[in-house]
Amino acid sequence: MAPAQGSNVRVRVSLADEQEFSEGLDPNTSRYATKLSKMAALAGKEALDMSGMACHGLKDVGALVGTALSGTVFRESVCSALSRPTGRVSPLKASRCVPNESVGTICLELGLKGYNTIVSSFASSSVDALFQASLAIVTGKARAMLVVGAEELSPFVIESLWGMGLLEEIAVDGSGQSSSSNLPQKQGLCLGEGAAAVLLEDADSALNRGADILGFIEEISIRSSSSSSIKRVRMMAETIMDCLDRVPVVDDVLLGYISANANGDRVMDGLERNALRRLLGQKSLPVTALKRALGETFGAAGLFQLVSALCGFKNRGAPLLEWPGQKVDAEAPPTVISEHRMKSAIINNFSPMGNYSSVLLTTKEVFV
Repeated sequence: MAPAQGSNVRVRVSLADEQEFSEGLDPNTSRYATKLSKMAALAGKEALDMSGMACHGLKDVGALVGTALSGTVFRESVCSALSRPTGRVSPLKASRCVPNESVGTICLELGLKGYNTIVSSFASSSVDALFQASLAIVTGKARAMLVVGAEELSPFVIESLWGMGLLEEIAVDGSGQSSSSNLPQKQGLCLGEGAAAVLLEDADSALNRGADILGFIEEISIRSSSSSSIKRVRMMAETIMDCLDRVPVVDDVLLGYISANANGDRVMDGLERNALRRLLGQKSLPVTALKRALGETFGAAGLFQLVSALCGFKNRGAPLLEWPGQKVDAEAPPTVISEHRMKSAIINNFSPMGNYSSVLLTTKEVFV
């Protein structure tokens, strides 16, 4: 998609099938909702069903959606329809332009009646949503919060990123097949879209209702700095250190692995690599790069990383992807983190806008 003018270069983008997300939703939701809302509602529905929360009532259960590029801006097609209407514009179509449309669709579809809003802080959106959901529970605004990270790619977004030279280039031959040997390796983003969801709840409340707890959030650290590279490295290191300080003993058993923000961006990957070196020194610690497989999902990335870690806890294994050098290679075969490390994970979500977030996720036995 979005080829360079007059060249045989394409960019790597992973798009979701919109029809797939229409199944399992109310027909009215599928008819009028945006693709992002469909993905978010379906992910939220599955998370809510798996949690068993519906049996205990949803009156004080809220929802937060973290999204960077979608859901917070006008849909291009809707803007066009509203600016040049051929007749009467449906109020349902007009409502697609409301910034919090995605979380509204989730609440209507799932029957949630608690506190709800969207969070948009670019690449840190879903982790910031997780933080705000935690505050809502602690302050008594909600008994539980459904947290969704969702991102939808549009032609405008892809073309804009292409124009800024941020996308990974792949050479193609006359048959349309990739032929990377004809093009020097150029670092850049591989884009993706989709949605991930978790139900966040106070631990005592979840235990009392007999919920199957997948993991515990022990720390969420958020810092900000967009000044010099040295300061940004220091801020990244301090963000990760806030999480490390919560681990009783930093050893091979209690400290599992770090889910890196690494996405193929030369500057940000370099800053994160330097932050980890500054923090860990000579310590050997597994690092994963989920975006290497899924692509850069921006506002949804933090939730994808968190859900991946939860799956790793449950299955006692997670893909270990070597720290990317010049590019993020989706085809590289992963190795697997050893079982004894699968008790905790630190999730890094760093935005080029200066928002740095790290989350310490653990299993029960770490702090017992």
